[in-house]
Amino acid sequence: FVPTYPPSHIPSQGPSDAPTFIPTVLPSILPTQFPTHPTLHPTSSPSCTDFSDATFRLVISGTTQDCAWLTKNASKENTRLRDYCPRPEVKYACQYTCGTCNEACADDPTFAFKLINFNTFQKCEWITMNQNAQSYRRDTYCGIDQIGQSCPDACGYCDPTTYPSFQPTNSPTAKPSEWPTLSPTIIPSASPTIYPSFQPSNLPTVKPSEWPTLAPTITPSSSPTHPTSYPSTAPSCSDSVDDLSHTFFTDLGIPVHCSWITKNMSRREERIAKYCSRPEVKFKCAETCQSCGEKCADDLTFIFLLKYQNSMQYCSWITKKISATTDRRNTYCDNIGEMC
Repeated sequence: FVPTYPPSHIPSQGPSDAPTFIPTVLPSILPTQFPTHPTLHPTSSPSCTDFSDATFRLVISGTTQDCAWLTKNASKENTRLRDYCPRPEVKYACQYTCGTCNEACADDPTFAFKLINFNTFQKCEWITMNQNAQSYRRDTYCGIDQIGQSCPDACGYCDPTTYPSFQPTNSPTAKPSEWPTLSPTIIPSASPTIYPSFQPSNLPTVKPSEWPTLAPTITPSSSPTHPTSYPSTAPSCSDSVDDLSHTFFTDLGIPVHCSWITKNMSRREERIAKYCSRPEVKFKCAETCQSCGEKCADDLTFIFLLKYQNSMQYCSWITKKISATTDRRNTYCDNIGEMC
């Protein structure tokens, strides 16, 4: 269509191919019958990049690789993308390399899975419902293909707070990063951190460290410390809080006390890693396991199936009947101790 030189009093039957060089001085009396043309260039979309610190384990060798490994070898690139990009821990962390930027990373609200050793089903949100059991639940269930695929957010595959921010923020995050920052701040923060500093400070910490220092002072302090005005609200690991009468069984079926864990210094770290994750050791040997600060509480949402009965019960059922408490503990606690 070619625009007329004198302006017309009625609208044209179709839009012009090009905008007018002489726009009208006054607005039209009637609205146009056709929508305006969209812009030729859309607004820029959010950037899509791989998480720089993301790593994953290879199926056969068990070695750890990053996103760049997927395309590092051109002759194996297609095979690696085919084999690894469907895995949820790779798909969302390596979204640019895998071409999954447009895939929403969210839990399936309709999905439910069966708990191991229990005839009960839970939805994805159960994995993160109890902070004390979150790591255990992720390690136990998220490696199961169907659960990892259906619960990527609960399994930590798409939670941006599990990765450090690329730009510094003006306020602290809700929870600590899983990795230390590569660019520490130049000036100290306004309030003390709850985690130990990498450099020694000139002032005492607000609460004792979770682990003994690897570099003790050579000389004693010039003056004794002042006692506090009020007792602490929770026991300190500097006090003896191990249950000296408690015994537990090793992998060989040998009954031992808490002191056995650190009795052999060459095997101390190995035994702590192996046995202190067990709830009957973690809370009974709190000083040895350095777990004084961990809250020992039942998961109020957890239910389990009774043996030989088609009935579900909460943790409180175990101690509800005093005369049956010992028998119930012996029967169930080996399997449900982490939740109860």
